[in-house]
Amino acid sequence: MSYLFYLSLLLYTSVIFAQVEQQPSADTETEVEKDLTKEPGHLKKFGSGRPTYLIDEIDGFPDVETFFSKYVFGSRPLKMKGAAHWSPAYHLWTDKYFLSLDIDPNSTVLVEEHKKENRTLPVKWMHFQKFVQIYNDSNIYMVQDVPPYLKQDVILPCCIQCPELFEEGFATTVMWFSSGGTKSVIHTDNLDNINCLFRGDKEIVFVDPKYQDKIQLNTYGSYSNIDVDRMDYTQYPELAEIEYHLGNMTAGDCLYIPYLWIHQVRSYGSNLAVNVWWNNSKNHLIDVNKCLKECRHDLSLADVSFSFKEDDDDLSNFQDRMFYIAESKDIELDDLKLILFGEKFGEELEQMNAGYGYVAQVKKLFQKFDLDGDLKITEEELNSLPDVTWEECMDLVIDLGHLLEAIKKASKTSHEEL
Repeated sequence: MSYLFYLSLLLYTSVIFAQVEQQPSADTETEVEKDLTKEPGHLKKFGSGRPTYLIDEIDGFPDVETFFSKYVFGSRPLKMKGAAHWSPAYHLWTDKYFLSLDIDPNSTVLVEEHKKENRTLPVKWMHFQKFVQIYNDSNIYMVQDVPPYLKQDVILPCCIQCPELFEEGFATTVMWFSSGGTKSVIHTDNLDNINCLFRGDKEIVFVDPKYQDKIQLNTYGSYSNIDVDRMDYTQYPELAEIEYHLGNMTAGDCLYIPYLWIHQVRSYGSNLAVNVWWNNSKNHLIDVNKCLKECRHDLSLADVSFSFKEDDDDLSNFQDRMFYIAESKDIELDDLKLILFGEKFGEELEQMNAGYGYVAQVKKLFQKFDLDGDLKITEEELNSLPDVTWEECMDLVIDLGHLLEAIKKASKTSHEEL
């Protein structure tokens, strides 16, 4: 045989062997799908079983330039150890102090009745000092704008004492007060904020926004329905692929929570904290050279103007509840009543012989949402509603609230007469 024949035979054999190597063997098993039920973190609390990193930590407030350049514009959470010690609230805010205050008897604060957050449940209002008297022996949890009579006790965090924020940059400030054991939903914040803790301990589990496609967040409200005590990887397989960043706070610490960072919060022991929120769209306008170089420890929340409208917050909460239900089922008239009143108050209305007036108002509201008139409100219908319709619906909810107050007063008067 010629040399060329042997060469061609060798080349042909090489090609055949290469093809055989590339093709899987008949007895080779196909790759088995990963058993997610055996993955670390399955059916455990949020923050378990995956790689976890501690967030940055410094003593006290950072200087303004470092805070904005490294953390705000760098979008990185930051723990500021001991920074809350500067506020009089850290030393003053005892239950005895709260009960000693001269507070308008008609003023009220918003209270949730479950420590494990559920944004579909109704809330209630009560006098602040009534809350202080009973919160230790119940599951109630105050979530409320810092009342005017307490604002002077909290200094504005030193790293955000900037002129551009004084001019309609600050949005709102929220007080979180409980006997401990609270658990938030997994959520994001649509504003930059700093949380300062005056009592107890908190654990904040963060997830970088780069993983946002792996955590299912609701259309409105930017929060998740995932059970924070029992992550089910078979229902949410992407949770087995994320990483966590952990921030543990003790009384006296402050924490920067960046815009759109996913997080979940747990509180331990008698717990009292205040958030200051500001409009992140104003950040690019800030000239750090104009911010206060020396922190003013006499500059309190009472000296700052907050531009956030309470009505906007009410509307957002109402949207949260509607979308939460609509994602799992179509909303019928009885469901809407539960969303508006809760089961307990609905029973009270029946006992009060409240009549048809409030039902007619609920039906009018229902018709605003039920676009095709099939007596069901779908998620698609909610998504298609323009902002103006949501605002009209919120007006109806407010009117309904006034009507129910009138019904309650009338019922109380008739009982007193009896």
